[in-house]
Amino acid sequence: MSGMRVDIAAEHLEDAVFLTRQRGVAFGSHAQTVRTLSDLEERLLAHLDGAVLAQPVIWDVARDFLGSKDPAEAFVGGFLALCGDSPDPFSEFEGALSGSPGADGLRLACRLARGAASTERLERLGRSESSTLRSFALDAAVFRGGTCEPREVVALLSGEEPRTIRNGLEITARLRTRGVEPAIRKCLKHAEPAVAAAARRAGLLLGMGDAHAATAEAAAQPTAEGARALAWLAMAGGADAYDTLVGATSDPKRARAAFLALATFGHPGATTLLVSATADPKLGRVAGHALSALHGLNLKGMGLLRKEPARQASGDELDDTYLDDDFPDPDPERIRIWWEGAGAQSAEPQRVRGGQPISWKRMFDSLGASPLPEREAVLLECRLRLPEFRGIESRGWVSDQERGLPGLRDTLEAASKGRSAKTWPTLIDLLPQARR
Repeated sequence: MSGMRVDIAAEHLEDAVFLTRQRGVAFGSHAQTVRTLSDLEERLLAHLDGAVLAQPVIWDVARDFLGSKDPAEAFVGGFLALCGDSPDPFSEFEGALSGSPGADGLRLACRLARGAASTERLERLGRSESSTLRSFALDAAVFRGGTCEPREVVALLSGEEPRTIRNGLEITARLRTRGVEPAIRKCLKHAEPAVAAAARRAGLLLGMGDAHAATAEAAAQPTAEGARALAWLAMAGGADAYDTLVGATSDPKRARAAFLALATFGHPGATTLLVSATADPKLGRVAGHALSALHGLNLKGMGLLRKEPARQASGDELDDTYLDDDFPDPDPERIRIWWEGAGAQSAEPQRVRGGQPISWKRMFDSLGASPLPEREAVLLECRLRLPEFRGIESRGWVSDQERGLPGLRDTLEAASKGRSAKTWPTLIDLLPQARR
């Protein structure tokens, strides 16, 4: 029985939830790198460990987290149930997996739980007669580098419960399980948005044309999922990807995501569009960031910033353009002069990033210092382009990611020498024949 004072235990619990939220926000912040994420995770784990040690004192409060719609609360509740000494919280956790609205947080808890107790409990879940419970355990095992029998994947995808199907699709995406394409095709039109999105990702990783078309369709929606679809289009490429991204910039609700996706895509032809967009009072910062990412500009060092930064013209503090406060505020006139004098030069059509042609080596070298959204894009594109690359989980603990870097380096070295099944495409490979 824990001898920890209740007030101290409650502080651990409160801080663990707060830092879990901060960790989730960090993945979308261009001000955060893997180094700052590692520092945040060190603090988070200290509070999680403290909360685990505080059981059963704190469980009367934490048990409510299992049914929370807040992914951070659901994660903390699930983590404690999986990692603590007492078996009672785990029994409640099993019940929550079948019906809690916080499935995303509980899934993350399964993936990130640590210690012998959690390993034993996840193995027990994997033997459950319930396909839903089993699916969470199998998803966690594959996330950690394990495998899953194709027949088990087929069984999960054939289920009726959306969270079971979703877990099956997550497993399929990581293992590139073949023979399940008909099930994925059916899931592309699933009524549950999270299931349909998981089907698109799995289908893209399997090279399914249906998934590419579904992703382009999703990218037309002015929603958070539409923004993610634009990002995946930029990584997957395809003949129509560039035109889709450019077209999205004319929609005020999709323009921000489209500018960031164009920087990922690396088409230098987007520069004129981005230069003009720096004059937009609401989107100027993100357009300047995209220019910087595309051409390797040091906006401050080159004197391309406003002397007095202008506040974003948004009246809604929930508007995602507030995320751009971390970006420098470009001066539209100075940007225009730079482009007329240094930029508008014809060049061979090729993908560029940081002002240089994209290469596997440059991508690997960027992983340490890149903002987290750009780092995640690199890791996801490596998975898309390299069938032999199992992947590094960008949402896993940083310490686990670091152990996968040597394998990634070896894979990319082979790709750079032409030994990979798929080498990195140049821009000329991604554009339609008519544009060549």
